[in-house]
Amino acid sequence: MTSEIIDYSQTIIDNLGNSYEKVEREGLLLCYTADKKNSTSWRTVLVLDTSNGKLVYGPEKLNARVSWHSNRKLLIQESPEVISDKQSSESYNYVFDIDTKQKENITP
Repeated sequence: MTSEIIDYSQTIIDNLGNSYEKVEREGLLLCYTADKKNSTSWRTVLVLDTSNGKLVYGPEKLNARVSWHSNRKLLIQESPEVISDKQSSESYNYVFDIDTKQKENITP
């Protein structure tokens, strides 16, 4: 029995460059550009399926912190300065379902 090794590193580098962070969860790889100086600056985000190396989300440019919320869902915490109708200093948080491509707002 042979197993095929999927090399998705070139896809990551093509979209994010050499400075990125990645977090794997249940066969998916969340990757985003790394800015060590400012954790809420603009970053490019993508999610890869590690079984086939295909993009399942992104690349998307966001001014946000992005992390796993649950399997196949992302928690996106946007900075308020990019939301034109938001006047508070609170972040705008939502969950993005990778499969349905739907956003679910989270009440703070």
